[in-house]
Amino acid sequence: MKNSFRRIETQLKNLSGNPQGHAATRITRLSGLINGMIRKGSSHLSDIGSGIPEDIDANSKTTAAKRFISNKWTDTETHFLPFLQSFLGGVLMFTKLDQGIVLVIDGSQTGKNNATLMVSLVWRNRAIPIIWFVKQGGKGHFKTADHIKVLQQAIEVLQSIIPFDIPVTVLGDGEFDSADIQRLCLANKWNYVLRTACDTVFYEDGEAFHARNISPPKGHDVMLIDQV
Repeated sequence: MKNSFRRIETQLKNLSGNPQGHAATRITRLSGLINGMIRKGSSHLSDIGSGIPEDIDANSKTTAAKRFISNKWTDTETHFLPFLQSFLGGVLMFTKLDQGIVLVIDGSQTGKNNATLMVSLVWRNRAIPIIWFVKQGGKGHFKTADHIKVLQQAIEVLQSIIPFDIPVTVLGDGEFDSADIQRLCLANKWNYVLRTACDTVFYEDGEAFHARNISPPKGHDVMLIDQV
């Protein structure tokens, strides 16, 4: 375990510009948490804490993981985004130009009293978080303004990393089928696949119709409609 921890620690410190003092200590602790997450394949506190290479019991490691996450000095700009950008650069090295990349926008319950709206990158059957927004209360539906905010932030993160000619596709369920999201995707030349309700009203050349009243031609799985 210590060998994998040291490799992670060395990489993170190099990416962080070889920090000193308390900043270096926090990177060391982060390295242990990442080590535990990789080994256990889980993001539960007890699992990520298990990667801390210290001679303390399991409960103490879980407590250490919780303290790191809740520490006021732990923030996404220092302990997430720099490493995410490096990771995404590596992902793109193994991405074929014609395949492109896939992003998923989704909302989910977080803990007992919070809900999280997140944009993730799909990679090897896993969703890698890029940008997220947390609110108090049950899941429900987030506002369209929240959808636009996290998607716009994801665009800002990815713009400097993704080559212009690599296609990007955004996936989302029926909560995200607003015209505003579609306009944002089109403005950035991104593809999108968004579920919609069967009673949604569409317009083709000024003529209204419902999704439930159309179906693909016999022998086909899809139906394409221009100028909708």
